[in-house]
Amino acid sequence: MEKNTDNRGMSLIELLVSMTILVVVGSAIFGFFLFSTKQYHKGSSESAVQNEAQMVMGRLKNMIVNSSDGLGTNATGDVLYLFSHAIQDSGGSSTIVCRRTTITLDNSSHQLMSVYDEYVMNPMDGSLTLTATSTPSAIADYLDVVGECTTPVFQVDLSKLETEQTASVTISIKLREQAYSTTNQFVLRNKVSTSISDSPEEHFLLENMK
Repeated sequence: MEKNTDNRGMSLIELLVSMTILVVVGSAIFGFFLFSTKQYHKGSSESAVQNEAQMVMGRLKNMIVNSSDGLGTNATGDVLYLFSHAIQDSGGSSTIVCRRTTITLDNSSHQLMSVYDEYVMNPMDGSLTLTATSTPSAIADYLDVVGECTTPVFQVDLSKLETEQTASVTISIKLREQAYSTTNQFVLRNKVSTSISDSPEEHFLLENMK
């Protein structure tokens, strides 16, 4: 008995239907993959900016609360000066070493930079001699450019320094489309000068050196 076999293959309509189904399924898979990738990058960016903000606030806290000779800022409040000193004993003599650390934003690199000037104080009259200036180093990345966000990028408020011995710092971190702003208040460990100038001569006073 002879079998009747159909070797005609797929018709044009069947081929079009198959291709349509393939395109729909492929688009769905691609869309899901793209969505997952975006969510991953969003989550990674959000985590990165929060971690960066916590890290820099931790660094600033250590620097601020341990300042022994006061804090300062500029007229616009976007630069922080920290003053501290140490007594170094060598060969039976003591040297008073004073340091002014400057924290400021570098708009071109989106980094918060730190640089310090070191002075030696004359123990007889309290005069200061600049002996060293450090190379600027970054203490935070991803800071948004000034003017591109509604919150301050780096802002220092020392209005309560005299009454409460506290300093307030605001930073705004941005990576890709994720932005994170936070404000922290720090209570200084040491009783410091109420002057908020950037002048070393106003903070490093001979009578305060111990």
